[in-house]
Amino acid sequence: AEARRFYDVVGPLIDVLAVFEDVPRQRALDLAGAQSAAVVAELGCGTGRTAAALLEASPRLRYYGFDSSTTMCELARRRLSRFGDRAAVSLADVARPVRLPESDVVISFYLLDLLAPDDAAAVVDAARDSLAPGGRLALVSISDASSTRLMSAWRRVNERLPL
Repeated sequence: AEARRFYDVVGPLIDVLAVFEDVPRQRALDLAGAQSAAVVAELGCGTGRTAAALLEASPRLRYYGFDSSTTMCELARRRLSRFGDRAAVSLADVARPVRLPESDVVISFYLLDLLAPDDAAAVVDAARDSLAPGGRLALVSISDASSTRLMSAWRRVNERLPL
């Protein structure tokens, strides 16, 4: 709920910060072979920035994006409207397992850091279960699992400046 409120408020500004995420995001997409996939699903699709790049590069790609934030879904739908029925964006509680279409690649960038460990495990399990044979998960995190310093700082800021 905290993350949803945050992204509902700051959604339009997120792409300004996205340039700092481009290198790890692109590396994960390359490793997963997302550009050659027929179907990609994304948990925490944000503004649709990643989806637009994938859809531009892959004319046969079908994309399904899911986000908990109404603002992010609206921004993504607007950005992806030019791709017609090749792109679908749905409002969903991505902090819980989401029923995804069978996908060649499931991507998620910086979402799992926002979830409790048990919730993150359930989300990953559901994503894995949606993969087509030979499919791949591409998951990018702010910090490795052994370090919670950054997330602790994020929580302290959020406690002092709630949305």
